Amino acid sequence: MNQSTQSITSWLDHLQVLTPPKSITLIGAGNGQGTLAQWLLQQAHAPHITLVEADARQFASLQRTVAEHGSAKQFTLLNEVVAPQDGMASFFVASSTAESGLLQPEALRAIWPNLQTVEVQECQAVGLKEFLGLHLQAAHADNALPAPVESAINSQWLILDCLTAGSMLDKVADKLALVDVLIVRVLLDTEESAKAAQIPQASTNFVKSMLRGQGLAQAAIETTRHPAIGYVLFVRDVRTALNNQGKKHQDEQQQAEQKFMQLALTHATTERLSAESQTQAQEYAQQAAKLGKACDEQARLAQERQAQIEQLTQAKATAEKQAQEQAQLAAQLGKARNEQSKALPPKLKFGSEANIDDFINDIAPFFITTPSLT
Repeated sequence: MNQSTQSITSWLDHLQVLTPPKSITLIGAGNGQGTLAQWLLQQAHAPHITLVEADARQFASLQRTVAEHGSAKQFTLLNEVVAPQDGMASFFVASSTAESGLLQPEALRAIWPNLQTVEVQECQAVGLKEFLGLHLQAAHADNALPAPVESAINSQWLILDCLTAGSMLDKVADKLALVDVLIVRVLLDTEESAKAAQIPQASTNFVKSMLRGQGLAQAAIETTRHPAIGYVLFVRDVRTALNNQGKKHQDEQQQAEQKFMQLALTHATTERLSAESQTQAQEYAQQAAKLGKACDEQARLAQERQAQIEQLTQAKATAEKQAQEQAQLAAQLGKARNEQSKALPPKLKFGSEANIDDFINDIAPFFITTPSLT
């Protein structure tokens, strides 16, 4: 789309017919007297509109403005500080109340010499990403239509009327797919605004760089009462968005196919390793069975040897007992012979051993009978 010299509100009148919004969110609504806030108040058949203002005094004025207009039912008013991210933030109250915000007024001295800080308030801020997740209505999440076609049916409009918009957009790329019309307050690319180089994130070029690849094309620029500050209108280019989404889906399909091939290769490798593991397990089981059988055989042999040792030990004990008994018997016989020898007459002589034995037999009855040695 080419840049237009028409006012942004004129563009909005046309866009409201071409792409009717399902919801409109204005962050930085001020006291409700600004150009964009007044245009919203004039839309008798407008959808639900959310107006957000951080400054408490400006917010009170905004409430009165909406109430006086008599269309409060279609508006949601929020007194919140919206920042690039969640957390504590410094809110600068400026000498020109319309310039109060998260940007320190002294940063604009190059283009606004008399602007200064009146008060600094530390407050809890909500990140734009989280804010949009809560308040920007999702366009039929269960719809099977491609996002660009679906957004044309359920259009979402977002207006960031603050010079910190560039920093916020840097954090919400995934949420911009829900936005079809975007208006951003910026420092225009003029020689005068170039002097304010210490805040490049407020420039038009920076905002355009944040939206590159999002399917939002610049449609118009409008200067405010300050020549270095203006509004830039971006409108979703459905054809480009469809092409980008088609390329994205093609890339996702290629990635899915690559992932599938990797999973298939991993599965095949796992199957092979599993088969090898099973084979090894069977071999180990066979080896374990052999070792178990060998251990059982060794145990059996050990038991047999132990039984043999016990038998030999018992036989040895029996032999030792018999030897001891024989030794006792021999001692008794020796003693008996000695006693018999002493009982013989001193001068009795025998011609031979046979005569001695005959003699013993003859006199045996006259002696005390010896115990049986058998």
